[in-house]
Parts: sequence; structure tokens; C-alpha cells
Amino acid sequence: TTIQSDYGGRLVMIGEIARGMEMLQRAGEFGTIRPSWHHFYMLLGSYLSRDLINTIHHAGLITADDYTLGLVARALAAKTAGDPSRAARAIERLVALDPAWAADPRGELARFFPVPELADRLASDLARAGLPGIAAAQ
Repeated sequence: TTIQSDYGGRLVMIGEIARGMEMLQRAGEFGTIRPSWHHFYMLLGSYLSRDLINTIHHAGLITADDYTLGLVARALAAKTAGDPSRAARAIERLVALDPAWAADPRGELARFFPVPELADRLASDLARAGLPGIAAAQ
């Protein structure tokens, strides 16, 4: 199930959202406790599908406070939920852990997201959530 979850998450990260989410949901049926990275993938798929309820749900299940992608996810979820103070806290922690996120957010996202359009969308959304280093697209 770990391999299936990771593969499903990687599919989401390249834009194959429906296929990736199906694999993640199937893999998630076999365990009661999922790691933070599994919730990140679920949140990302939900976020990209504009599923607000599951975006917020999975953000609440990412418990690691030193997982940079988890902090990205929390910032995106908070922005989506209209909670700028929560988004700011996630961004502040993200930048404290790794200042490169403030200096070059697109570059950091490109390390994880091989599809430039997806990295650009997330960078723009993070800028709207308050991440410095990039102008938000209008």
C-alpha cells in the first residue's frame, strides 16, 4: 500500500489527478493511520480539483510541523478557506525551516512538481496566501 500511495501521489503531482486520487483512496482503505505525505497528496488532489471540504480535512491531518510540503499544503488550505492568519503562520514556519522558499518559491516547487504549469499555479496561489518572493498572478 505504501508503494501504491506514493505512486498515486506522484501521479497527482504531474497532473494526473483522477488516476492518482483513485490509487490514494484505494491504498488508504487498508490502514487507519496515514503518514503526513499521504495526506499531502490527498490534499493536493483535492485542492487541484477545487474540493474545499477535503482540502481542509487533509490539511488538519498533516501533523508534522517540519514537513515543508505539509506547510505548503496548510498555507494553500488556509488561503482556500479564507483564513489569512493560518496561512501566514504556515508560511512563516515554512520560511523559518527553509529560507529558500522565500527567495525562490518557484524553484522550490519545481523540485517536487515536474510539470511547470502546476508549479506555476501553486507558486501563484502561495503568493496570494502571502509567500514572499513571487508576484501573484492577477
